[in-house]
Amino acid sequence: MSKRLLKYIPFFIIAIVIFAISYFRSFENYELATLDLRYKFRPAQPVNPDIVIVEIGDDSIEKIGRWPFDRDYHARLLDYLAYYGVKTVFFDVIFSEEEESDGGKSDKALVESSKKLDVYYPCAFNLTGNKTGPLAASGYATPLLENLKNVAKGTGHINAPLDSDGKIRKIPLLIKYNNDAYPANCFRMACDYLGISINDFKVPTDDRLSMLVNYPGKWKETFKHVSYVDIITSGYLESQGQKGSLDLRDLKDKICFVGLTATATHDIKAIPLENLYPGIGVQASAFNTLVTKNFIVRAPKETNLLIAFLLALIIAILSLRLRPIIGLALSSAITALFLLAAFSAFAFFRIWIDLFFPVVLMAFTYLYATYSKYSAERKKRELIEKELSIAKTIQQSFLPENLPELKGLEIAVSMLTARHVGGDLYDFLEYNNGMLGVMIGDVSGKGVPAALFMAKVVSELRVFSKEKRTTAEILKDLNVQLVNTSKANLFVTMAYLLVDAANKHLTFSSGGHLPTILVRGGNAETFLAKEGMALGLFESEYSEEKIEFLKGDLFLLYTDGVTEAINAKGEEFGMERLLELAKKYSSLSCKEILSKIQKDIKNFAGRMPQHDDITIIAMKVL
Repeated sequence: MSKRLLKYIPFFIIAIVIFAISYFRSFENYELATLDLRYKFRPAQPVNPDIVIVEIGDDSIEKIGRWPFDRDYHARLLDYLAYYGVKTVFFDVIFSEEEESDGGKSDKALVESSKKLDVYYPCAFNLTGNKTGPLAASGYATPLLENLKNVAKGTGHINAPLDSDGKIRKIPLLIKYNNDAYPANCFRMACDYLGISINDFKVPTDDRLSMLVNYPGKWKETFKHVSYVDIITSGYLESQGQKGSLDLRDLKDKICFVGLTATATHDIKAIPLENLYPGIGVQASAFNTLVTKNFIVRAPKETNLLIAFLLALIIAILSLRLRPIIGLALSSAITALFLLAAFSAFAFFRIWIDLFFPVVLMAFTYLYATYSKYSAERKKRELIEKELSIAKTIQQSFLPENLPELKGLEIAVSMLTARHVGGDLYDFLEYNNGMLGVMIGDVSGKGVPAALFMAKVVSELRVFSKEKRTTAEILKDLNVQLVNTSKANLFVTMAYLLVDAANKHLTFSSGGHLPTILVRGGNAETFLAKEGMALGLFESEYSEEKIEFLKGDLFLLYTDGVTEAINAKGEEFGMERLLELAKKYSSLSCKEILSKIQKDIKNFAGRMPQHDDITIIAMKVL
């Protein structure tokens, strides 16, 4: 396998992991938490006005007695509801065993009362716990009495399995048992209410045939609520010609859901909107979802995966191409827009788009892309640092390893590059007749190109200075060579001095370089050749000057990194400061002079970074 293909293996593995996490919904608990937030922050949902909750609450248990009530009370309830024109009654109370205490009289009463209106009685199944496909049952947990089944308008299960976090968000519309499909009681009643057969009612479900319940609101804030015991009491009083606490005529044509709502009872559930919600409310909300057809639809796994992938791709492109702060700002903006879009899709279109995993993936992508970019930049810098280090070694090989020793003359050099390698150069050329050539130069530009050009200049200079010629002739020939052979569009300023220590004089020429400083008798001045331009630009003539020197004279040759050093105020070090320092330290040794000047330059610049090479040559006549 080629190295090019091997490079993409980590990305392939990451892609598989992302696909698996998204497709198998590994972060489902966290996703459900984001769904609950969307339930809480959306607008109010429509409620069918025919739905009425008949609460078997604390007041009913207090007045009637312990739960479960004698079935005679349920019979009376149905009688009064039928008398006042209630259309349908849904019981969330299971009648699985015959009442033996009264010889079956209350059961018979309930059967007779059930004939007077449409009643839907429930049963419950023991679920097998199968992980895939429609929910299956191993048997009845609480079957319905046969005599009630015979008179009921409809029967069905009231199973409401909990999600992994213990909340009820779905109702299985069908449960498989003994090769038959048993509908949810609310589903059967909704089909009858709408006049649609179970087979023809198209409801969006998951692969387990479970429907998301579109809870319209909190328990106290939705549906009309009446008390179980108040209906019985008011019905009795009305039958005696008295006025009860409820006007039961308001229940005409209503659909009554009867269920236990008393505190600390077994039928209190947790739903997305609140943790204490009666089970009858779950059934009523599921029925309301069906009859209003306000279905919540979860986006398919493939769609969620595509959304997550596209968002991560956008974040990756932005993070890799833009500066970190801009990439972070845009990535945050895209994440915020996605959150807004996901909340809006749920609030206004009832579409559930996975939220948690895409956001986590976007955050991971941003961090990974930023880290990869940083790592690549770091490796690139390390490579450059290594190359610069090698280049510096090469550069140093072109500079003198040792200072020349010339009788009657003390010499010291200080060179501090702004980068690993710089454009400053110097050289000492010793002749057989005891004369010494001193060169200092400054190549335009910085870094590796300047250093390579510097190496070329030094090499060429050594060639042209082998024969005893004047400083002007050496610079002229060197310039012609650079003009004809250099393609780098660089040039170099240069000062070349030829020191004759035996005869106490020196000759010098300059190619556009800074003037040399001479300190004599406590006074500092500069001298410069009259003619000569920088080398490597155009062919030019160069003049040669001669200076006699005396004991104690100090010569300073330097590059513009000295005079152009900048402090925090934007001020330059300047020639005047350098002249003053040359006079101030002229009595010291050359090495001490350079150390003092470098320290003063550093103190002047403060925390400002060095932006140019600093090279100084000090020569003192002994």
